[in-house]
Amino acid sequence: MVCNMNQTFYTFKICLLLAEQLTNKFQIQNRDFVVWALEFYRSTWPHYPHKLMGSGYKPMSLS
Repeated sequence: MVCNMNQTFYTFKICLLLAEQLTNKFQIQNRDFVVWALEFYRSTWPHYPHKLMGSGYKPMSLS
């Protein structure tokens, strides 16, 4: 899999914006924790296909 720097940058930027919104909405003191939680959720999401049923998500092949 080839890593596209622009895609990685925009993914990170979106994560930071979402973390900022969640931090403000739920009055969470530690934005770094929110960033960590979002990244953890994103990185583990493909490992739980039963949560993706009906979402139209197609996992990447490992080959």
